Amino acid sequence: MALEQQMHAPSPAQLAPGRPHNGLGLTALGLGLLAVLTSVSVLGGLWCGAAALVLGAMSSNRIAAGEATNRAVTRVGVLLGLLGVVLSAGVLLELLLRVAQP
Repeated sequence: MALEQQMHAPSPAQLAPGRPHNGLGLTALGLGLLAVLTSVSVLGGLWCGAAALVLGAMSSNRIAAGEATNRAVTRVGVLLGLLGVVLSAGVLLELLLRVAQP
């Protein structure tokens, strides 16, 4: 009986069902903003933007499951992450074109 109870321990979401878990969406927003700000350094924008996209997707899954309530924050984080990736790709393309010119 005790072993069975240990195997089926409640998840953190089950321990506090009334409290939303909005950390992933807020982190996606912060990383998305950081991605836009560091997009001129190429790597900063790509890494932070990619991380914002991944965390935004994970937050969207939590929202769909009813575990989080910050849909707008998550969407803005994903959009800023995407913008950071696009800006970084543009800067990288510009650098590659300048290097390739004789």
